[in-house]
This record gives sequence, structure tokens and C-alpha cells, in this order.
Amino acid sequence: MNKVKVPMDFGVENLQCPVHNNIKLLVSNNEVVGANSLILSYNSLVFYDIFFKRLQTSVDVSSFTKSRVDNFVKCLYSGKLNVDHDSFRELCELADKFSVDWLIERCDRFYMEVADSISFDDMEDVELFKILKFSFDEASCAPRRSRKKYKLKVNEKVSTMKVVKKRQFIQKYAMKYLYLSVDQLNALLELAKGSDGILLKIIQENVVRQGYHLDDNSVHILKNVNLEICLEYDMDGFNEFFGSTLNNRSLKGHKDLNDIVGLGVEATKRVVERKPTVLSKVKSFINHEVPIPVHKNPANLTTTANTCILDDYISYADRLKSLISGGNLTDKLRDLTRIPNLFHSHQALNIKPCSNGYRQELLSLNDILDAGLNSLQIKSLYMLLELIFDFSCKYSVYTSVSFSQCKCYLEFKPTKSYLQSIVARLIYIKTNRGWGCVSPKFIDIRGYYPVSTSSDFSDDLCTPNNTRPNPTLCFKLLLKECSELVNETDSVEITCQRGFNVNRGNRRVVHPDIIRMGEFLSRSKAECRRIYKFYWKHQKIKSCPNPKQCGFVIAVTPIHGRGSDDFDIGLSTDVEDYNEDIHFHSEVMSSNNMHFVLRREFRSGDSYNIYVSWAGKPIYPSQFENHIEWKESIALAGYITPIVYYDSSESD
Repeated sequence: MNKVKVPMDFGVENLQCPVHNNIKLLVSNNEVVGANSLILSYNSLVFYDIFFKRLQTSVDVSSFTKSRVDNFVKCLYSGKLNVDHDSFRELCELADKFSVDWLIERCDRFYMEVADSISFDDMEDVELFKILKFSFDEASCAPRRSRKKYKLKVNEKVSTMKVVKKRQFIQKYAMKYLYLSVDQLNALLELAKGSDGILLKIIQENVVRQGYHLDDNSVHILKNVNLEICLEYDMDGFNEFFGSTLNNRSLKGHKDLNDIVGLGVEATKRVVERKPTVLSKVKSFINHEVPIPVHKNPANLTTTANTCILDDYISYADRLKSLISGGNLTDKLRDLTRIPNLFHSHQALNIKPCSNGYRQELLSLNDILDAGLNSLQIKSLYMLLELIFDFSCKYSVYTSVSFSQCKCYLEFKPTKSYLQSIVARLIYIKTNRGWGCVSPKFIDIRGYYPVSTSSDFSDDLCTPNNTRPNPTLCFKLLLKECSELVNETDSVEITCQRGFNVNRGNRRVVHPDIIRMGEFLSRSKAECRRIYKFYWKHQKIKSCPNPKQCGFVIAVTPIHGRGSDDFDIGLSTDVEDYNEDIHFHSEVMSSNNMHFVLRREFRSGDSYNIYVSWAGKPIYPSQFENHIEWKESIALAGYITPIVYYDSSESD
């Protein structure tokens, strides 16, 4: 066996000789493919074991057709790969089943070449869809030993697709979801993250088309899709599906119906808590419920194995009515709604910074930029830039470690061209994610020495006076000059104008314009809540009788002593927080477009931004009696200004 090296041409013509074929491969439909045991054994140790150790004269491959097995045998005889898109999957399965290593390697090479041939700019839509579908299907159905690398390859290609083309592919591919395997459905769900509403729309059309029948594949998608995104993608369609389509009497007996409707209600509740303007639409839907459609012959649709009698079924609309009437859907709205960038941690992205100025080499800049392209944890360009700032040179302001000596995660190369390449990748990520630009005031260069207002430095980062500035300073200077990432059109900086204490319903002014860090700490449970006012008129507000009073209120639940985890910040939607001197336009503004930052103020007039997106919640550490730890240790007597950057580049 060791003297013959495969692949080798054994002569396909020998298959026509009846004397040559001494074993039988039993295929589907009771057909037979003949072959020679010695030639098959040269190619596969599995065949060798079957024929020469177990002394079998036939092999059962009845799950494959005669044409596919015949093609497999011809590959073993010729030593050449003979495959196309249609025969690829079965050939891979047979090669894996019988451990034909050289054939597996050739199949892998074929797949990679097909995936590499994908060109989103040069290909016609029909050809592009065909190749993408092949790549996507085979990555989901490949044998286990090849599946991971196939998925990595196709994900690499999909990550470079423009959002519009990606949605078009998802929509066209998902039209045939009824015929997909569970692995393919899971891959589709992964691909559709962020565009989940497309799947819900297709399922709704399919359920109606089938006469209000809920199949297993539809149930699998509904239980795993992000229903919150579906609701925000098309609220009217969401309400129609959960409130009308699923309420059809033909579906009342389905065993999964209660669970699915419950998931819809929970998704609605979470969206309303995060985006209170949705509540009015939910109430409007409940008050004007769509008539329940009735199938002409429901008896034919209730005899499947998936049906049973559900006496405890409660409709989507009735459950929402119960939540609203009981106050469960509205109580949380009285306090605040979440600002997306707050209370995240590096651990969520598997990033672990050290506290000694040096960083463990666990994450590269490429990893961070890849997370910016794909991670749902990173919700805006603001958050991605904060992540880069955090891991580039925070130490440069507080320690004497030179940048070239510090082995940090990012490993910034001290060349202008390298920093420009990072800016170019950020432009691509911003465009792909559909983010708006950041405000120039967000890119804070205060606190760096020497301070420069120009990116006029050479490729080795030497300035005209031959000093070597911090690379992060140079990076920020390049950002400030890039209008595709930083401008005053997409985003605006709004500063806190006045702060109040809220003590059991009583309000009093505590400090105009800037506040002390100690305001975030409360040693008394009586001081339960504080509010801060931000005055700003959104550009979409066309007519307002008091435009100078347009704005919003940020509510703060302070820390109640050491070990407390009740600190919270958010956009207030409590009408009692809005008095005669400020009002909120909920029809055009949302907390989803806000980004919260603290500005550290000093008596000397100096200041700098404290980026808190990835700092979790502030704590009152036991070792510092007069400090609060939030990104850095700040004295209770220190002055800060709450800042909100509002992205008005997209619809709220």
C-alpha cells in the first residue's frame, strides 16, 4: 500500500471491464456501481479496512445517487477533481466519509477559488447571487473538518458587501427558507443580523400563502431572530403579523404559538422601554386592532402533528393591554431610557487592559477594527473611536513610558502613512455600518504635549521643530482633518446648562453650567434622583412656539454609598421633569442618537474629555474617601460638565 502515491491515474477505462470490478457500491434506487478494491484502497484507508480486514465485497452508499458515486469513483481512478457547483456537496461528503485526503484538499481548493472569484463591482446580479448562494450553502453544509474554514472565507467576503447588496442577497436567499436545513437556517440568521426585519416580512407572506400554516422552519426563525430589530424595521408589519396573522383561528392550535406571541410581547416591551415614542404607536394599534382574518377551510389545517388545543392562549393585543393597564409597560418609562454608549465593558469584547501602563498583547488593532465592522456592541463611530483611544496611548498622559517602548494591544506604528491607513479603514467601516460623522469637539487634543493644531508632520512623525509628538495625538489630528469622519453637519455637541436635585419630588438649583463630581454620589437614599437640562433645537423641528426652550433632560440615579450598583443615566421621559422652561420633541428625537461624555474642568481653565463608553459604571472605592472612580479617579470636589453628542444624520 505504501509503494503507490495518490493521486494517480489508474485508468478510468478499466471501470468498463467486468473482470476488473470485484466489489459493489450499493447506491440509491437499488442500483450498483462497480469498482476495484485495490484502487479504492490505495486512495482510502477506510476502503482498505473494509476490503482487506473485514473482507467485505460491497459497501452501502444508498444515501447517494448513482451519478454522484460514479463521479466519486472516477476521481479516485483518474487522480483528478471532476466537480461543478451541483456535484460539489456530495463529492465532499463522499471524500470525507471515506477519508480521501487528497480529494478533500482539492475540494477545499475549489471552494476557495470560487469564493475568491466573487466581485461585487464587476459581476452581474444573477451571476453574483449564484456564486454567493453556492458559497453560503456549502459553508453551512460542508463536512465538519472543512466547515469552519469555509465559513471564515464566506464571512470575509460578505463583510465587504455594501449594506444594500447584502440585504438584496438576504431577501432573495431567504425566499426559499422552507427548504433549508437547520444549519442553513442558523447561517441565514447570522447573516441577517441587523436586517432581521426582512426575515419577518418573508415569514409573514409565507404563512399567509400557506393558508395560515406555521411550519417548523418558520418557528425556528421566529424563536431565534432579533424581534426588537424587526419591530423597529417595520412596526406596522410587526403588529400585523403578531396581532393579526398569528391570531388567525387556523393557528390557535399550534403548539409553539403561545411561546412565539410571548416573544413578540417581550420584544415590544423592551423597545418601548428604550424608545418611548413607540408607546403611542402600540396604543394606537391596540385601539384600532386589525380584523382577524379567517381561512375558508380551517379544518384542513388543524390536523397536523404540531397542533393541539390551547385553552390558555392570549392574543398579542390582549397581552399588551394587560401590560399597559397594569402599569408594567409604562412604569420604567417614567425614569429614563437608555443612552446606547453607556455602561459597556472591554470584557464584552474580550479585551482586558492592564493598569500598569503596559498592555498584554491579547488584541491587535485589526481585531478592534474588525469588531467595529461586525460587533453589535459597537453602536456608533463615537464608540469605536473611544475604543481605539482607550487602547492606544492613555498611558502617555499619565506615565513616562515612551510610545515605542510600550507593548500595547494596538501597536501603533510611528509613521504617518500607517495612521492614514487606519483612517481609511475607519471610513470604510463608517460607510458599511451606516454611521454618521462625529463632532470635531469630540476629538479632544488637550492634555498632549507638544500640542499642535496641524497634522503637518513627516512620515516618521517628526514635526518641523524636530519634536516627536504622541502618535495618538497625530492620529487625532488626522481625524480632525478628515471630513468623511469628522464634521459639524452630522453631529452636534450639546452641553449641560443647569443641574437640579430631585428630592422626593422637590427640585432645587445646585450649580449652573458645570457641576461637582460629588453630585454623582449620594450618601442618602432620600436623594434618589437628579436631572440635568440640555437646550437644543433639532433641525427637523420646523415649527415651535418656543424654540429657545427645546431640549431634553438627562436623569441621573446617583451612587448610594460604597458597593452600590444602582447608578444610572438616561434620557428622561417623565413629564414632571419638563416644566415651563424646557420641552422635549419626542416625535423627532431619541436617546438612540445620543452619546454621553464627561468633560473634566479645572480652575486654571484647562479641560479635557473623559470617554466613558467602555468604563462600565462608576464606583465609590473604599480606598479613596473623597473620589469617584469612572474611567479615572476624580475628586468629589472636582468640576465636570456633562456633554451629549447628538447624531442628527439619520432619522430618529
